[in-house]
Amino acid sequence: MAQYSRCHRRLPRLDHLCLAAALGHGRGLDFRGGSIKPRWKGKGSAGKALGNPMSKIVFQLQSSLLESEAQTLLSGSNVFLAAEPQQVDLLNRACFGIPISTFEKDKHWFQLGMEKAFYLSHSLKCLNILDKDKCLMTHQ
Repeated sequence: MAQYSRCHRRLPRLDHLCLAAALGHGRGLDFRGGSIKPRWKGKGSAGKALGNPMSKIVFQLQSSLLESEAQTLLSGSNVFLAAEPQQVDLLNRACFGIPISTFEKDKHWFQLGMEKAFYLSHSLKCLNILDKDKCLMTHQ
């Protein structure tokens, strides 16, 4: 165990780099010049992202889910959300979940992982999660 701790301490902390890469939708990171700068893909991507920041998209998603009193169904390690058309766009832009194709044209379903469902439910408090018996799971 002591050897693992010694080796573990020598590794650089890259948590902030991983987070920046995960949040850097549509861009990579440029390490040239001793600092971390975003490297955007495509012309106009930087301006588009600055004009429509992720925080604004998440706030719009939170507002929409609260207004619709969104409920999801827990199934195994996945959570399924019936989304309205406006929410589909916001979920896609925020990279929350995977759209599920159905034969019903007016119904839109998203499959959320546990982490995203927990974030929307616990941190943003804009999503209610129902268990297999359709009982509301509480935050306690």
